[in-house]
Amino acid sequence: MFTRCLCVASLLASVHAGAQAHPIRPSGTDPRSDILAAERALETALVRMDRGALDKIYANDLESRHWNGTRDTKASWLRFIVDSVTYQRHSPQIDRMEIYPNAAWVSGTMISVSKLRGTSQFEAESLRFGHLWVRDGDRWRLREQAGKTLEPPSRKS
Repeated sequence: MFTRCLCVASLLASVHAGAQAHPIRPSGTDPRSDILAAERALETALVRMDRGALDKIYANDLESRHWNGTRDTKASWLRFIVDSVTYQRHSPQIDRMEIYPNAAWVSGTMISVSKLRGTSQFEAESLRFGHLWVRDGDRWRLREQAGKTLEPPSRKS
């Protein structure tokens, strides 16, 4: 089962010591709609490989944790994806969203169809993902992303 790291819990605790269990709407805006729009903007920017848009979406202290245990900063992640990856499709299906005053946790599954530089074929990958969004003024920025490859079910003989 995909779990959030301790830093997510500590960030959320520090953001609002008395965070309520139900979604919170700061000052008349609908954070759920804003976060879903941010997720769509992330998808679009990845498929278009729009470095400027990704730079605005990712928080300066982004941490990207990968299924194989490696981690990237914002700079190293942007350098890798812009220089090495071409996305044909990046389609998340959100199954959980927790909203706090200045942070939100979004998780679900996604199909990512991509190819690495130097390869000729796109490959599909099913992932379990988690995104930690933080409020930065009037926008939501992605502070942490984590992914785990899902293996297709195997049939026992």
